[in-house]
Amino acid sequence: MESCAVLPEVISFVEKIRGSHSFPLSGKTTLEKDLRMTGDDTYEFMAAFFDEFSIDPTGFDSTMYFYPEGLDLIGLSFLVRKIAGLPPLTRPVYDITLADLSKAVLTRTWPKLIQF
Repeated sequence: MESCAVLPEVISFVEKIRGSHSFPLSGKTTLEKDLRMTGDDTYEFMAAFFDEFSIDPTGFDSTMYFYPEGLDLIGLSFLVRKIAGLPPLTRPVYDITLADLSKAVLTRTWPKLIQF
């Protein structure tokens, strides 16, 4: 079974959790950029997704896919982290698409999406 076969189920799940959108959802729809999920919203969404579709979340690291909660307009977190000797927060390196979620539904495991 191809991931496009389960895409309608994934879209239905997204709409159930996040509500309807003013644009059509597709396999190319991204969670963070298009659906504007960040921080706690992503943790709750992904936990519900893993549970709904009985997916093993082993290997899923949210920091690789989503920004942390909150917005730092004046760079305060950068300054605090620098003073505390902590590394700066890194940008997520991959934005999950609904097609990626569909692949996870098919395999019942979290796919390795990031290639280093």
